[in-house]
Amino acid sequence: MYTRLFQEAKVVLSNIKYIPSLFTRNSVLCYEEDIGPEDYESISEYEEALSAPTAHKIGPFRCKHPLLVLRKTTDSSESVYFINGIRTSLSDAFVDKTVHLIHNPTYGILTDVCEGMLGRSFGKTSSAAKFSADIVRKDLLAHKKVILLSHSNGGIISSNVVKLLLECPDIKDSHLEQLEIYTFGSGALSHPSRNNLPHAEHFANGNDYVARIGVLWRAATIFGEIFLDESRTGHLLSSHYIDGLLAGCYGKRSRLFSYIKTK
Repeated sequence: MYTRLFQEAKVVLSNIKYIPSLFTRNSVLCYEEDIGPEDYESISEYEEALSAPTAHKIGPFRCKHPLLVLRKTTDSSESVYFINGIRTSLSDAFVDKTVHLIHNPTYGILTDVCEGMLGRSFGKTSSAAKFSADIVRKDLLAHKKVILLSHSNGGIISSNVVKLLLECPDIKDSHLEQLEIYTFGSGALSHPSRNNLPHAEHFANGNDYVARIGVLWRAATIFGEIFLDESRTGHLLSSHYIDGLLAGCYGKRSRLFSYIKTK
């Protein structure tokens, strides 16, 4: 364990020069605030999200401002969930389908980083991961297609969600075929799979501090293709990742990119 922690500390410190660019404003679409009341369907859902740390109330809260521009669908047999990460704002991109936010409470950079370390390095499964796995499992058993998107620390949670699902005896390969995982700037050190399932894609910027100490550092243990823009900087979901995805900066082979609705 100590060897692993030493290796992690070495990587964290060796990439410290990338920290200043984490939240650089590269776009007029960039917002600095965390998820606020305007990102929820109602004030009551926002209040429930705020009470999550003490009352163990964790989503899914319905986002009024969804995440991406995806293909338009009226298919009720499809569920889309998003797990937020550090300083995530959802108010600048839009989806043509209902997106539910599984709110991972954020308390600032330092606390969020510590939470991420517990989730990825010590195998601590957060209540958000357990809750997420439960609702995804129920949807899969109901034969629904599930799209799970996540950013930053949310990528660590989604990795643990898959781990928990693989441990469920009632989740078969036929269920995993209906699950799609998409992460942005993930801090995860691993992403499990079974028989090359579920489908997974990971988007990373070459100069993103979190991705460099996460998904890019341990690429060999990450199942799914990593779509990398080596020259791109920053960690913010909107201005650093969504803008890049919409512009084709990560290429156009991604299944997620194929969902994008061209206006």
